[in-house]
Amino acid sequence: MHYLLLISFVGISIFALIRWFVRADPAVIIWTLKFLLMSLLLLGGIFLLLSGRLIPVLSFFTALIPFVLPLWVYAKRSLLNSQSEESTKNFERPMTLEEAYQILELKPGANAQAIKKAHHRIIMKLHPDHGGSTYLTIKVNQAKDLLLKNNKI
Repeated sequence: MHYLLLISFVGISIFALIRWFVRADPAVIIWTLKFLLMSLLLLGGIFLLLSGRLIPVLSFFTALIPFVLPLWVYAKRSLLNSQSEESTKNFERPMTLEEAYQILELKPGANAQAIKKAHHRIIMKLHPDHGGSTYLTIKVNQAKDLLLKNNKI
């Protein structure tokens, strides 16, 4: 009987956790994971301190620093270089009017109100606050600005 209750509790808890994970804001998920990680590290440190094993564990991790630090620096440099190359290669050439109309899903000659309406409709789907991409948001904003500027001329 006790095992059945325990299995039911664990199953319901896992279901609720997965449901929360799917529906939660990514920023809240990241904050929660950081909080849990810091809590586990603190509890682990207290356990090691009380059991007298803290010094050997700290000595082990201190001995790993000369091996791990160069890998960390290399990985960070590689990531920064790849991000800067990726972000600059897509913005080298100016956007054409045809591309702008295509991005906003408009026909050539659309008026300012149609441009703003299409921009709003698309940006609501693609904005980073709604799980979209920063790159796509920048492109949509560039398209709107170009078409509005061209519409005034």
